[in-house]
Amino acid sequence: MAKKKISGKKIGILFFILLVFGVIIVIGINQSPLNQPNPYQQKKSAAEYFEISNVVPRDFEYKDPDFAHGGSYENSSALVVYSMSFRLKAKGGTANNVYIPVFGQGEDFSVDVIEKDQSEVVDLDSPRPWGKLIRKVDGEFSFEVTITSDEAEGTITIYLHPPY
Repeated sequence: MAKKKISGKKIGILFFILLVFGVIIVIGINQSPLNQPNPYQQKKSAAEYFEISNVVPRDFEYKDPDFAHGGSYENSSALVVYSMSFRLKAKGGTANNVYIPVFGQGEDFSVDVIEKDQSEVVDLDSPRPWGKLIRKVDGEFSFEVTITSDEAEGTITIYLHPPY
């Protein structure tokens, strides 16, 4: 029996078909759910992952017990903060897509990356008359800041101690 000779054209077509199948397989593997980030993965708490320091309220006013303007630290039951800054440190690891919504009507804070053990200065500004009402509890003004990132989410309580 004589061997059939395969022509160069048939080899080229066969090579092309194998190449197309190879590309389809590679694309399929890269698009598989195994290579995608898990949207249901549990994030760490913001309090574990971030650290807030150097809190400075820049524009604020005390409210007396009747919520009239004015007052002082001693006789005030609340504080309205319109502008503040603080340092946000990524102590739990590199933080990506960090987002902090501003209180009131100002511009939210966001940054693409904070490297592990590095910090960013966060400025939260809200024009008057919108601001963050902070009530005094047990002699201290405190409130929660909401922080989200790809790695962590939640709230961190900030304590404001006079003098400002």
